[in-house]
Amino acid sequence: MIDLLYGECDAPEKKQFVDLSSLKALRIKDSFSHFYSDINRLDRFFRIAALQSSLELITYRQAIIKDFSNTPLLLSKLFDSFNKAFEYYTSYTDVKKQFYSDSSRRPGGVKVIDFLTETAWWLKKLLILQNEIYDLLAASPIRSDGLCKFRDHLSETVRSAEYHDLLKILTLLESKNVFLSGGELEIQLSDGANMSAKYILPDTEKNDDPKPSGIKRLFKRKKDTANPYLNNKIRIDSNLFEEPSFSVSFAGPITEELSLIIKSVYSELSDNMKALEFYDVTLAYVNYLTHHNIDFCYPQFGSDTWISDLKDLYLLTVTQDRSIVPNDFRFANYNNGSLIIGENGSGKTVYLRSIASSYLLANAGLPIPAASAVIDLPAGIFVMMASSERDLEREGHGGRFESEVSDLSDFVRNVESGSFVFLNEIFQSTSYDEGAEALYSVLDHFSNKRVKWVLVTHLEQIITMFDGDNSVNIQKTAKEDGFRFSDMT
Repeated sequence: MIDLLYGECDAPEKKQFVDLSSLKALRIKDSFSHFYSDINRLDRFFRIAALQSSLELITYRQAIIKDFSNTPLLLSKLFDSFNKAFEYYTSYTDVKKQFYSDSSRRPGGVKVIDFLTETAWWLKKLLILQNEIYDLLAASPIRSDGLCKFRDHLSETVRSAEYHDLLKILTLLESKNVFLSGGELEIQLSDGANMSAKYILPDTEKNDDPKPSGIKRLFKRKKDTANPYLNNKIRIDSNLFEEPSFSVSFAGPITEELSLIIKSVYSELSDNMKALEFYDVTLAYVNYLTHHNIDFCYPQFGSDTWISDLKDLYLLTVTQDRSIVPNDFRFANYNNGSLIIGENGSGKTVYLRSIASSYLLANAGLPIPAASAVIDLPAGIFVMMASSERDLEREGHGGRFESEVSDLSDFVRNVESGSFVFLNEIFQSTSYDEGAEALYSVLDHFSNKRVKWVLVTHLEQIITMFDGDNSVNIQKTAKEDGFRFSDMT
């Protein structure tokens, strides 16, 4: 099966790229809620986006997003088709429940045949829907590997002899008339939910067999010489449908086989419905950026990180501030960390948030609000904001400093090697010397553990602790109009 979220990659490990608390700190859900109102679908979107992705998977999703962006109606039409599949399957399962809830627990032959014809009818609708989805994709100018492979997979299905043979069978089975005619129906079931059939009209010129012709069926999977119906003609009369052995031996196995095919067809479509929901949220994000003339790009990936003219998504969406000054971010592969120091109100927190958000969006395969970007994707990102922003004060658990020490200790334990950590104004409430020393110990621990970091702080004393360390960028902000972090020295 072609998976529009994961392609032909192995089943994704449920490894987090960003945890819930970090996601909340970035306020990125607030940004998306501004232009997408379905909260449940947003939650599912972020559960997927928060999982770690490979570079192969990221580029796979990027190409699909571009296809949907370039063909705006394609996604909505696919949604309509997949929703039809859901309606068909739900209706069929209702019929199935009703049949098996029969109070007798041994429904008569007529009811068995009724269920068989209903099953055939719903499966035929699903198969025709498969063909409609193929026609839709075939008529669209898609280029992504995911959508093209999905189209080709459907093409192989709907053009196969087995597909058309099955449609012929279903056309016969969806009407009771086939069971009441004088012809002969031969049905063959084989492994893998494949079926073939032929219907032979009675030969009126031959009179050597005075008995009415009837129904013959062959099961490759279930050979049973004791079955009175195997390789025998069945006389059609008014008592046949009331005969329990007919219901069990003929109609039951065929209905079971058709039901398995229904489940298989629907399962493939329903799995990809989750992918369509992911791309629906993504397309709303892309459309928002496009509609408001906000520059965006699909990141490339390399050993260093260089993002130019980056803007903060929260300010762009929630506050709708169009006067945001764009910034650049450079982080070379040999760097351990970046230290940003400056006055309150100079935009340090916004800058930090915009960088961390870019890593999250890039990991999910989404574009970022920047002119261009090359990103060295980490194993995960961790964000810790100031206690005033995290509401970390807890009554009866000591003061703010004690709370921050406790929370920072828990935070450090959860950070894995290869991750990127973003810290904002930690230890605001303590003395300069004590806070700077504590922070330096934490940052040194991260560097030794191969964890990259960016720290925003007002504790200037920490600068001297990194004297001679060329692996750490030290930059001071300025509180002035039009200030860009890329201008920092």
